[in-house]
Amino acid sequence: MPTYVSLFKYNSQALKGLMNKPSDRSQAVRQLAESVGGRLVGAYLLFGQYDGVVIFEAPDSQSAAAMMIAVGGSGAFSHVETHEAIPAEQGIGILERASTIAYTPPGG
Repeated sequence: MPTYVSLFKYNSQALKGLMNKPSDRSQAVRQLAESVGGRLVGAYLLFGQYDGVVIFEAPDSQSAAAMMIAVGGSGAFSHVETHEAIPAEQGIGILERASTIAYTPPGG
């Protein structure tokens, strides 16, 4: 099953709500992932540009996208950014395939 990494920033209202009523949001994320046939791999709070990161598996990109639309539509986040995490061992095959593809850059 593909793995995805979502970086997020809470909006100020959500942060205020969490400060007033602290909670571990990983259970909600676990239920969200399971609702599309996936699973939560890990959830972490961060210092810096993002408030946290969630790593999850989903059956396909449509399922992952549907999850992220539901999350974004909740209004609790000022930013959500999701990427598919491609295992490093697949890198050689990707690079080999890329070497067979012709591409003309802009202005080329």
